[in-house]
Amino acid sequence: MDVSVFLARRFAAVAVAALLALGARAETYLLQPGDALRLSLAGLPELDATATIDMNGFVLLPPADRVAAAGRTLDDVEHDVRAVIGGQAVKRYTEDGAPIFIGLAPEDARLSVEAYRPVFVGGFVRTPGSVPFQPGLSVRAALTTAGGVGDPERGGAAGPTSRLVEQRLAFLDRIARAIELWRAQAELAEAPDAPPPPAPADDAGGAAFASALAMARMRLDADLASLRTRRRFLDLRLDQITAREETLRRQAENERAGLAEDDAEFARITGLFERGLVPIGRLSDVRRAQLASATRVLQTESSLSSLDFLREDARREAAEAEESRAQRLRGEIAEGAAALRALDVRLADMEAGFVGGGAAQTPAWRLVVHRRGAEGESSLPADPGMALLPGDILEVQATTITN
Repeated sequence: MDVSVFLARRFAAVAVAALLALGARAETYLLQPGDALRLSLAGLPELDATATIDMNGFVLLPPADRVAAAGRTLDDVEHDVRAVIGGQAVKRYTEDGAPIFIGLAPEDARLSVEAYRPVFVGGFVRTPGSVPFQPGLSVRAALTTAGGVGDPERGGAAGPTSRLVEQRLAFLDRIARAIELWRAQAELAEAPDAPPPPAPADDAGGAAFASALAMARMRLDADLASLRTRRRFLDLRLDQITAREETLRRQAENERAGLAEDDAEFARITGLFERGLVPIGRLSDVRRAQLASATRVLQTESSLSSLDFLREDARREAAEAEESRAQRLRGEIAEGAAALRALDVRLADMEAGFVGGGAAQTPAWRLVVHRRGAEGESSLPADPGMALLPGDILEVQATTITN
């Protein structure tokens, strides 16, 4: 059987089962020491906190304090964090130094994984070492990052079969890159219904495409939902400022009217005092009332001025958040487009390298994943489409050299 047909069928068989299982596994992943979590509070980006789960299984995320995280799902930990945060108040200051308090609701808190424990790749590979973990990382992607499979009989160079595997891995990597580029473009345009890139015609590529597209859509929907929540929070803050402003304006009008009455009363009592009709104590009482009214007017007008600062501060924070988001996505788009161009060149070079290749000695190798679980470490036979978990050790074992 032609080796390309064999590999295509092999990838089709393993990709469907392994990649479809990844979605369920991601939802039930149990956090472990070394995973880094990020706590975000809607509308309060300056209070975002990132911390790593310590060896005792706890994570410190102010204002939620110390929370048990190891051996639990992200949703479970987020539930505990929200229970602690709900009802708390955050102290802020206006431009003139006046303190204000912003109440926190449980739904304001969002917990995410900032960084997972890395995957380690070793054995029969060109560049052994750690590979940063991202949800959906497969054996083939980890091997690509490690430089691919090497041939010890050729001083680390790849034989024809290894080169064919690397070509296939590069092809699948291009699928993932194209979908991530689409996701970034759709998120920047806030267009969740934007058409994705075309799916590959072969079965193995189609299965990987469907799985990667499903995960990209989930991330896109989650990011756009977070954006809408942040914008709603800003609208709520502005509505609260406007409502407070209307209340203070009515209060200021009443206080100014009261001050006018006190001014008139002071003038009347002064006239009576000058004619000797009222005592000095009466004049002093009216004067104190007049000064108290004037002080209240000044305090209310100062509060109105501080609301203008609060409104501008909220709008400035929103504009900075929008610009930061746009810059991040434009960077992802530029990086993704460059990666696609590089992969196209690499695939073209690989295709040209197979012309007139012929048969040669190639290594026999197998993939083994060493995984530590609740019952200790286990060694699992792996396929290129197998989904990895944080902390996995991927070993490529070389056995014999065959023709």
